[in-house]
Amino acid sequence: MSGMQTAERVASGRGWTVASATLLAGAWAALGFGLYLSPSDRQVWADLEGGGRFALGFAVYLPFLLLTVPILFVVLVGFFWTRTPRSVLVLVVATAFGIAVFAGWVANQPYLFDAQPWLRPFVVSCVFIDLLAALATVPGAQAAARM
Repeated sequence: MSGMQTAERVASGRGWTVASATLLAGAWAALGFGLYLSPSDRQVWADLEGGGRFALGFAVYLPFLLLTVPILFVVLVGFFWTRTPRSVLVLVVATAFGIAVFAGWVANQPYLFDAQPWLRPFVVSCVFIDLLAALATVPGAQAAARM
């Protein structure tokens, strides 16, 4: 195999890695937009007792903020890591799985959907974009395996 073919395969695997990282960022942004910026029903928020509001903040909003840092790290690694795309693809798939688990956790908070009725489409779009990110790693993994 010539050096040019190897460079093309690395570029191909890297392109899919960047695409996967971009989709991960989009999935997390969709969930964040839904959590923080989607229209909410102020009356339902006001009807929740203090413990319910605290529980939602502690169970959903705080973990979202804390998980933003490692997800941002994986996205930046996906953009700028140039050595072995295989290790980055594993990180991307693990992060996609983590985002899907967290989106499932958000979907299982019944009071949250009462207070934010427009959150459901954002959770669904997050899971869909996350699935696309995981699927985008397949061609990258195939290109990395041929190296």
